[in-house]
Formats: sequence, structure tokens, C-alpha cells
Amino acid sequence: MGRGWGRAVAGPRLAALACLALIACTPTLDGGKFLGGDVDGGAGGQVDPPDAGIIVDGPPEPSCGDGACSDGESVCTCAADCGRPTCGDAVCCRDIEDSGSCGEDCAPSCGDGLCVETENGCSCPADCGDPTCGDGVCCAGSGEDRCSCPGDCGVGLCGDQLCCPGAGEDSCSCAVDCGDSSCGDEICCPGAGENSCACADDCQVGSCGDGLCCAAAGETAGSCEADCDPTCGDGVCSGSEDVCNCAADCAGAVCGDGRCCAAGGEDPCSCPGDCGDSACADGVCCAGRGENRCSCAGDCGAPVCGDGACCAGETTCGCPSDCGSQTCGDGVCCASAGEHSCTCAADCGAQCGDGCCNAAETTVGCPADCGAECGDGACNGGETTATCPDDCGAACGDGACNGGETTATCPDDCGAACGDGACNGAEQACSCAADCQPSCGMGRVCCGDGMCCPSEDEAGCPADCGGGGG
Repeated sequence: MGRGWGRAVAGPRLAALACLALIACTPTLDGGKFLGGDVDGGAGGQVDPPDAGIIVDGPPEPSCGDGACSDGESVCTCAADCGRPTCGDAVCCRDIEDSGSCGEDCAPSCGDGLCVETENGCSCPADCGDPTCGDGVCCAGSGEDRCSCPGDCGVGLCGDQLCCPGAGEDSCSCAVDCGDSSCGDEICCPGAGENSCACADDCQVGSCGDGLCCAAAGETAGSCEADCDPTCGDGVCSGSEDVCNCAADCAGAVCGDGRCCAAGGEDPCSCPGDCGDSACADGVCCAGRGENRCSCAGDCGAPVCGDGACCAGETTCGCPSDCGSQTCGDGVCCASAGEHSCTCAADCGAQCGDGCCNAAETTVGCPADCGAECGDGACNGGETTATCPDDCGAACGDGACNGGETTATCPDDCGAACGDGACNGAEQACSCAADCQPSCGMGRVCCGDGMCCPSEDEAGCPADCGGGGG
């Protein structure tokens, strides 16, 4: 029964949808501003939902015109369900709205064919046309700047890194932008030292009376006194110049005229007749008076090696150019010339231990350099009482039998000798009776000394070899 009823009511539902479609195509109060004719989504313009009593087989598939603004539908895609789009609904329907007709919903974009307030010829020439000077926009991309278009970009200022002649800038008035001024750039720049004399190409030709003494134009104190003060050396003897204070212009000074003209080169050395005799400390180094760096440093300057004078403190070693070549015996020990105690003892002295036996060194005073010599009276070097008793003396026990030592006086060095009158070394009564028992005579062993010697026996010396004897 339900299914039959659903088919029965289908007709009225289709009729309702047709009515909604008709309303959507009806013009609204917004006029031709919008291209479509959809139903307004505002109060009174929304389609009533289907009759609550209509029963259909399962939920219907969403579709534009079903009276429900479902997912995927909007005022732009389905005015029948979602209402008619209006400017200010925060939805930009591109088919009927744009930034010109509804800036509230549609943001402008360059290339949309509309030149809106936020766009201009510089930022969007595609919509607004190419920029031009005078359009109120300074467009650097099209070459506009303070110099080429002051109307849009402002008047050029010195220091803005643009040399703008139209703003009165040039190399003289604004060197920071236009570069330094130079003669020949057709700009007369007094600040750069240019004038009619220094740069006639830029500043016009000078003339007498312009306050510039211009030698390049032939002006001198003689030809143009108005501009040129007398100057010694200008070739004109004028003003207070005379032979003494300006010999260059007024003829040279003459020695013997009674005037000592310093400007003419006269001084006590060159002209003593006019200036008096030269003396040390008069400020003039007069070689003719024997003055030089050695004799008069005040006039001639402090001595320096190479000035041709060997002064105090300079030597053949330190300054051969002034004092001559270095030689052994000149009293200067010159290491740079290879002199030392061995090569030149005369200048450098002898030094014991330098390996050279020279000057006053001897085997006695310096055996390190001269060696040791037995018999020189000095026990040194490697000499000992054994090797050189003449210098070192003899010492019993040094292993050498010398210096008057004998077997009797020093058996340690000379050994023992039976018959030398000394019972020493390994000698005893049995081995050397002559030295150890001389009282027995003839070298015989004394019977009764307590020693039974090989020459004794019990029969002959019972006291030593018999009962109770040794």
C-alpha cells in the first residue's frame, strides 16, 4: 500500500519542483547585475520543503531542485535549492560576479580584464594598459624616475644617485650624483678650482683686470700690474725688487760690491769680501775654511758614513768608504773583515782557549793553545810527577822511579834491591840478611833471630830451627 501511495503522490511532487524552477527563472530586484535568475536564498524566497506526508522508496539522491541545499551545492551551482547569490554573501560566483560588480565577494586579480582601484598601469598593465608619465604612478619598471618623470616620481634631489640636468644637477652642483667636474666638460666650476685662467675652455678667456694673474695668457707684473704682484723669478724687475733681494729678475749679485746679497747666493764662504770671513756656527759649511762634518757638524751636518770624512766614531771596519780599507794592525778588531784573536791578535788580542798559540801565549801561560812542554818549569797540560818530574817533581808512589828515587828511598816506585842498605819491599832476614841483619856481617843470617832460614838447620842453629824453634 505504501508503494502505491508513493506513486500516487509523485505527480504532485513533480509539479512542486516545476514551480520552484519557474520561481528560479523569475527576475529579481537586483536587476541585470547578475546573469542568472535563481531563487533568492533570503527570507520569503526559500522553497518550502516537500509535504511531510509524502512517502518515497528510500532516501532520494541529492539533486539540484530537490529543495535541499546539500553538500556540493551552493548559491552559485544551485540557486533552486540554496537561494539566489547576492553581493555580500561572501561567495564569489565567477559566472555572474567579478571584482568590478562585487568587490566584497570577489578579490581582484591581474589579468581578469578589470582595472580596479588596487591595480594600475605599473602593477597590472594587462588590465589597466601600459604606464605613462603623468598617470600618477612612478613605475621604475618602465624607466620612470625623478629625472625622467618628476610628475609621478617627485623632483630629483642631489644625493639620490641620479644625475638629473632637468633639476639643475651637473658635475659642479652635484658631484655625488654626476661625478667630479673636470676641465673640458663645458661646466665652469669654481669649487673645483676652475676659472678663466685655470680652465679657459669652460670659463671663458681671462683678461687683465679680472683679478687673476694668468701666466698662460702672458700676464706678468710687467704686463698686468693690476692682476699680478711683483714676484721674484717672474722675469720682471719691478716693485721693491733689486739686485740684492731678487738677482733672478734684476741681474745677479756681484761679489765685491760691498753688499752681501744672500738672495744672490753670497755668504761668508762664497764672498768673504762682502759678507765677512766664514767661521764654524755661522750657518755656512765652508770647505775652503776646512769645515766639514767632522770639524763643524753645526754648519755641515752630523757625520754620516759615505760623506768622505773619517770622523770620530768612524773606523776602517764600520766605514771603509771614509776611513780606508780594513787591515790587521790598524787597532780595530773587525769581525766583518774576518779578524779575531787567531787571525789578528794585534787588533783583537790573544785569547787563551781559542786554539791559537800566538802573541804572548806560551806553554806555561796557555797550555790549552800552546800545549805542555816538560822542562818549561810549569806542571800543566797532561804532565804529572810520573811523566815530567822536572816540572812536577817526584812523588814516591806515583808508579815512576824518577826524580832521585832509589830502591832504598822508594821501593814502591823503584822496587827493592838486596844490598842497597835498606830492608824494604819484600826483603827480610832470610832473603836479604845484608840489608836486614847487617850486624851479622858478610850477609850471613844471624842465628837466634827467631827465623829458621834455608841456610840454617837444627844442627847449626838449634835456637832458630831446633826444638822449640821456628
